[in-house]
Amino acid sequence: MVVKGAVASISTLGIVTANRPAAVQRCIASYIEHLQQHGRTPRLFIIDDSRRQEDATATKRIVTGAGRTYGGAIRYIGVREKADARRILERAGIDRPTIDFGLPARGRGFAPGANRNHLLLATAGDLLLTADDDTVCDTWSGSDDDSVAFAGHADPRRFEFFANRRQALAATQRTGVDLLGGHEQVLGRSLSDIAASAQTTTLDTACDHIVAGLKLKHDGYQVRVTSSGLAGDSAMRSPYRLLFSPTTTHHWTTIDERTFTRALTRRETRRFARRTTVTHQAATMMYSAGIDNRTVTPPFNPIGANEDGLFGVMLRLMAPTAFLAHIPVGIVHDSNRPSAYDRPHMPCVSETRIADLTIALLHEWTMTSAAMATPRARLKSLGKHLVALADMPVDECAARVVTASLNLWQHERTRLDELIAATPGLPAFWLRTLDKYRATFLRNAADPTFFIPIEVKRTDSPGRGFRRLQMSLGSLGRLMIAWPEIWAIARRERLYWAA
Repeated sequence: MVVKGAVASISTLGIVTANRPAAVQRCIASYIEHLQQHGRTPRLFIIDDSRRQEDATATKRIVTGAGRTYGGAIRYIGVREKADARRILERAGIDRPTIDFGLPARGRGFAPGANRNHLLLATAGDLLLTADDDTVCDTWSGSDDDSVAFAGHADPRRFEFFANRRQALAATQRTGVDLLGGHEQVLGRSLSDIAASAQTTTLDTACDHIVAGLKLKHDGYQVRVTSSGLAGDSAMRSPYRLLFSPTTTHHWTTIDERTFTRALTRRETRRFARRTTVTHQAATMMYSAGIDNRTVTPPFNPIGANEDGLFGVMLRLMAPTAFLAHIPVGIVHDSNRPSAYDRPHMPCVSETRIADLTIALLHEWTMTSAAMATPRARLKSLGKHLVALADMPVDECAARVVTASLNLWQHERTRLDELIAATPGLPAFWLRTLDKYRATFLRNAADPTFFIPIEVKRTDSPGRGFRRLQMSLGSLGRLMIAWPEIWAIARRERLYWAA
C-alpha cells in the first residue's frame, strides 16, 4: 500500500437503504464477499428507512440471512430500533421536537440525511465506511503512482464521461483491491503522520492550512473524511456545477466538444484520484466514504438532497483543520436511473435547494465567528446563527437569504474568473456554455421566489414559503446545538446495540 506504518482499523461498515430490498441484497452480498476475500470482519449496520412495511420486512429478512454467512456482527436498524434509541435520548433530556426533526423513525421521502444521522450515532467513537445501497463493492484502482499528494482546494480527481453504464463499467479494470485498506491509509491520521510514513510526497499545490499542518505536526490537522473513486452513475442531479466549479477548471483545457456534450447530458462517469490525495476541499459525497467518527462530526440535514455536500461544509466550518482525502480505489455505482440526465434545464441555477441555500447562509457566519473556538463550540455557534435567522421577521430573513445567496454566487464567480484568466486553453464551447449558465442564474435570480427552496415551495404566498424555510432552518439550528450532547449519549449508551 502507499502509506506504511501503524494505522487504525475501520471497525464498522454502514449501509443506508430505503425501499430497495433487491438493491440492498446485491449491495450486502458484494461487500461481504469483498470483506471475506480480505479476511475482514467489521461490524455491519444496515440502516433502513423503508416506508412500506413489505420493503422493511424483506430488508430485515435479507440482513438476517446475510448474518448466517458473514463472520462478523451484523445488525438491522429499522423503525423499532430507531424508536428504542429515540426513547433513550428523550429520557436523557433531549427535547422531543429536536429528536423528531433530526432522528425520525421514518424518513421524509427522498431525504437520506435522517438515515445518515442514525448511522453516525450507531457508530459514535468509530472509524467507519458508509455505502449507499445501490453501490457494488467490485473494486478497481486508478493508481499509477505510489506517492501521497497534498493539494489545496482544486479537485485532484480525473473525470471520464461515457454514453451509457455498460461503457463506463467496461472501461474499469476490476482488481479486487482492499477498499477498507485504501481508506485506512489516511483516515483519522494527522497530516504529519501521513507524510512521515509515505514513500514519497508531493506538495506542489498545497494550501496554507496543509502546509501549517505539516510544519506544526499537530494531531488536530487530521483527515476526517475519505472518498472512494466511482464508476457508473455520477450520483449528481446535474453536471453543471461540477463543470463550472472553480475547483475543476484546470481539468477542462483538454476536453473536446463531443466529450463535453456527453458530460452535460449523460450521467455515466468514472472519477478517481491517480494517487492518495489529501485536500482542504469541503465538498463531500457519501456514496462510498470513510468518516472518522471518533470525535463529534456535524449532523446531516434530514430535509432534501445534497445533505452530504452540506455536511462537508459544516465539518470544515466547525473544524477548519479537518481534511478530505481521495483514495485511488473505486467502487461501482450501479443505480437503476437512466443514463440520461432528466433535467436538461440547468436545475442548479433554475431552482434553489435547501442544502445549497443553507451553505450560503453558513458562509455568512464565517465573517463573525470566533476563530479559536473548539469544534463543538463552533458547531453550536453555527446552529445559533441559523436559529437567529429563523427568529427574524419574515421579510428581514428573506432579504438575508437573497443577499447571502447572491454574495456566495458573486464570490464563486470572482474566483472562477480569476482562474479563467490564469488558465489558457479553455475551449470556446466551455466558455459559451458558462455564459449561458450564468445568464440563466441571473434571469431566475431577478425573481425573489427563486430563493425559496423547492423542499418548502408551494403555490401559496412567498411570505409563507420563506416562513416554512425559517422553520426548517430553526429546526436544523437546534439540532446542531444539541448534536454534541446527542452524540455523547449515543457513544456512552451504545445506541442501537441494545439486546
